[in-house]
Amino acid sequence: MNEILLLTDHEWLDDYSDKKYRFIFLTLNSTQVSTINLFMLAASRLSYHGEFIIRINYESTYHDIEKWAKAFDFSIIDSSTSQNSLRHISQSQRYIFRFDGQPTKPGYEIALANEFTESCIDLFKNVFGTPISQEFWNWKYPKDRAVSSVVALRNSKVVAHYGSCDRSGIYNNRSFGLIQACDVMVAPTDRGAISSSVFFELAKLGEKTFYAKDSAVLVAYGFPHGRHYKLGARLKLYTPVSPIFEVIFDIPDTVEDASALDINCIYSKSDVSSALKFMYSLKDTLILDRDYQYLLKRYIYHPEFEYKVYWFAECLFIIRPLNGKLFLMDYWGDLTKYSHNLNLFTNALSTVYPGYHLHLWCLEDISTSFINHKEIKNTGAVFVLKKYSSELPNFRKWWVMMGDTEFL
Repeated sequence: MNEILLLTDHEWLDDYSDKKYRFIFLTLNSTQVSTINLFMLAASRLSYHGEFIIRINYESTYHDIEKWAKAFDFSIIDSSTSQNSLRHISQSQRYIFRFDGQPTKPGYEIALANEFTESCIDLFKNVFGTPISQEFWNWKYPKDRAVSSVVALRNSKVVAHYGSCDRSGIYNNRSFGLIQACDVMVAPTDRGAISSSVFFELAKLGEKTFYAKDSAVLVAYGFPHGRHYKLGARLKLYTPVSPIFEVIFDIPDTVEDASALDINCIYSKSDVSSALKFMYSLKDTLILDRDYQYLLKRYIYHPEFEYKVYWFAECLFIIRPLNGKLFLMDYWGDLTKYSHNLNLFTNALSTVYPGYHLHLWCLEDISTSFINHKEIKNTGAVFVLKKYSSELPNFRKWWVMMGDTEFL
């Protein structure tokens, strides 16, 4: 094992990631490196009880450093009582921390993902076999938003990514900070044992920020499918809430009285507010937050996908026509009347999409409430969550639709 690694904020990311260190001495001359990245770096480079010595040559906030140190399993050492000569290197402001956490897999460095967009896009194509544009990637992970996504690097190359898209939710008129786990991917060459895999360590180290004091993120959720769900469940990364079902409806070829079906694409901000007021009135159900700005970002100005937004029966219905099918992405309105309004809307669609099939997603508790549907089937995906506070409500029910994903 190497004894000491000397770094500065201008060359703190390099090819040393295949080693573990007893000491890391880091000199900071500016704020260009985030505090989170500092402790991710140290946690993925240090051996157990290794020491992280930070010399800061600019005005800093100690509270911020202390908070993130604790989040990443570092304890503060009182340098005035220490006898180790390393603690006398610095003549400027200095902090010394001891790493009390579980050392990560040798050969990897964990970091926030915002500086590695191009490498993440390359990894996406390598893992999923299909490209993703930079515009679509930046839509998912805006550069002007706080970063929660993390990557694992080997020899300065991104080999794993655990994405997080921030969201909020409403539960009994209270707002909660959430994130959606997405674009979870590991290069084929770096997949291996379950509990010692880089995927597991990336997930565990990345979520430490959510346990930090005053973290805005209280719950993570996702839509893993098949073996990916089984892997995360085995590693206890989340708790299953419900299978995700697909329900299919026939749209009539003709309608008896088209004049009675007032379906149009004209709506106002007040219409949106009215629909959401009804939606959020449902008790004991967590509803992912929606508003007019979300409507614009998620659907109207999507960089690649096209959607249709209809105002019907004092509700918003958002659909995506694709390859001869219609997908109901979202419904904004009175949730106690969802099945009834959906039945009316399906008939109304015969004026614009006669003979099509309408597909939607729902959780198990909703799957039995539909009328006049053609087919219902289990998609193989599972809606899962993980809480980061013991003081949260039970969240007995969730309202989830296709549009609550980021990939459809």
